[in-house]
Amino acid sequence: MANANKPSITQQEGDYRFETYKPAGKLFGKEALMTGGDSGIGRSVAAMYAMEGTDVSASQNVGIVYLPEEREDAQDTESLIIKYGQKALLIPQGIRDEEGCKRIIGTFVDAFGQIDILVNNASVMFDRTIRTNIYGTFFITRAAILHIPKGGSIITTASQVAYAGPPSLVDYSMTKGAQVAMTRCLSNQLLSEGIRDLCGPLSNPPRWIRIRFSNGTQVPLRWEESVVPSFWDNRFTSMAVRLSLDEESCWPESA
Repeated sequence: MANANKPSITQQEGDYRFETYKPAGKLFGKEALMTGGDSGIGRSVAAMYAMEGTDVSASQNVGIVYLPEEREDAQDTESLIIKYGQKALLIPQGIRDEEGCKRIIGTFVDAFGQIDILVNNASVMFDRTIRTNIYGTFFITRAAILHIPKGGSIITTASQVAYAGPPSLVDYSMTKGAQVAMTRCLSNQLLSEGIRDLCGPLSNPPRWIRIRFSNGTQVPLRWEESVVPSFWDNRFTSMAVRLSLDEESCWPESA
């Protein structure tokens, strides 16, 4: 049962509300799989995907991969997807080992047939960070490529810390640098297959993006390491991700 004191989806810092956004049906009928889709950036992107499947006859399916202990958050995301008229598939599975990633892909493909969009968004804070951000991103991408058709996309949420080198985020920053390098390599490798592989810092100018740890605590602010002392709204991130998935977008990669 949801916590009665927990804000509703529409009350949480405004990051998941899109009252002024007018969907254009750019992603109708697409099958999207997202790791770390239970909260933060992932939930906002999931909401955007669901909205872009509205006002069309074909249903859009969104698969949300989450850690079992984050089920309540995942169910909130599911409710948001359903609110926008689409279907959600919750997959409680970590991505730190290859077999787990294969199970995720198998579950999704068994349900929906193929993967049009893969979003690598799961991220944690040394051993867990490395295994999730590097191993997990690599394993889930390698397993998914076999089921991504021509015109499909892979999105990895990297970070400006891959370039900035903040002193307090050594482990996290090195994993984000690895994700950028992997994207650059795969974008060239997959170009002939007609698959786009993109990643990049998703806030500009440099700001902190509002996220929450799995235990419910907020990320501590370090304004001295931020160019602009304010949060970047997750809605802007989801809009940038949506634009990159548009078939009219002409760039093959953006690392």
